[in-house]
Amino acid sequence: MNFKNLLKRFTFFALATCFFPFVPSALAAPKPPAPLVLIHRFKLPAYVTGRFDHFGVDLEGNRLFLAAESMHEVLVLNLKTGTIIHRMPNIEIPHAIAYRETGNRIYVTDGGAGALKIFDGKTYRLIKSVKLQVDADSLAYDQTMRYLYIVNGGEDADQPTSLVSVIDTNTDTKVGEITIDSPHVEAMAVDTASSRLYVNNTGKNQVDVIDREKYRFIKSWQVTLCKQNVPAALDEANNRLFIGCRSGQISIFDTQSGKEIQGLPIGKGIDDLIFDPKSKRIYASCGTDGQVYVFQQKSADNYQSLGSVASGSGARNSRYIASLHELYVSVPAHQGEAAEVLVFRDR
Repeated sequence: MNFKNLLKRFTFFALATCFFPFVPSALAAPKPPAPLVLIHRFKLPAYVTGRFDHFGVDLEGNRLFLAAESMHEVLVLNLKTGTIIHRMPNIEIPHAIAYRETGNRIYVTDGGAGALKIFDGKTYRLIKSVKLQVDADSLAYDQTMRYLYIVNGGEDADQPTSLVSVIDTNTDTKVGEITIDSPHVEAMAVDTASSRLYVNNTGKNQVDVIDREKYRFIKSWQVTLCKQNVPAALDEANNRLFIGCRSGQISIFDTQSGKEIQGLPIGKGIDDLIFDPKSKRIYASCGTDGQVYVFQQKSADNYQSLGSVASGSGARNSRYIASLHELYVSVPAHQGEAAEVLVFRDR
């Protein structure tokens, strides 16, 4: 190659470098959009401090109920503005909340008192207190029977076993109890297509399958993919049970075979796990890293990560309202920042 040709090649390379320096990055695949869009940030008053627990919702009445655990209250918020419209005091340790339109009743588990407290939804007056054991915590609602299943007892009650108490909300009375061989039990999932109740036996890192009609234990499924199983969600149509672990994983079970079929990676510190059967999305709220992780179900055995969105430190509780396509996330006050409720909408 003579000097003239070499000079031409060098000149072309230099010009290409000058005029097209960003070609590789321009051709790179664009970053996918976040699965959720923040549409509201409801700042709560300065007096709202400490940790939160679960949400309840009255969609027709435009109300959101939030268990302010450290304040010993349930906060009643306007669903659209986030304004606190009422404070329900004198609840020692509020945990889980259920609202029933028929009769306009608010049900709150009180872990400190060991009771289910039932309030008038119009006046917020305490109507009745159903005695349970200390550490009355998670609840699951059976839409078909109108029954509440409530975890209570165990190690906080100085007992080696726990209970799932059954409350008939038609009469607001306790109609049965199921003993769980564990000092620590967390959330449950009701399978309305059968008589099964799936119970997170956290003390033994397993799922206990209960017959709701006969009030008896059927069998256990060991959770091997992760540790400290707390929340649960169910896809009845595809026979899939989702178990959230605070160690940082969602374990998926086939409810027909009882086999643990796969895991999905999330952050640590999960407390609420939601599956929306219409959009076929999974939402996992993790408080340790302050993220909400979202997965799209492609089929019963195929799940695509849609990424995560930032929520806030300690933001481990959430409530999805399917008719609005909105996810409500509570963020406790921290580092001088006021507590807030974030509202995300599906993208």
